[in-house]
Amino acid sequence: MDLRRARFRDVTLRGARFQDADLRNAEIHDTDMSGMVITDANLAGVVIEDACVEGLRINGIEIGPLLQEAY
Repeated sequence: MDLRRARFRDVTLRGARFQDADLRNAEIHDTDMSGMVITDANLAGVVIEDACVEGLRINGIEIGPLLQEAY
């Protein structure tokens, strides 16, 4: 299914599963992703700005304390 350039606003996708999905160049704004699990993903070039990263782990490493040390 091709949903290129589709827009989703005020949509609940809680518990949804994306498998073999192409999300390249997608933009996500003002979104609650708490509890999300991402596996086997290509995150090259991903930019995360103005985000609460409390408890965020990448490959088992908690990121929040690393960012606090950097700033």
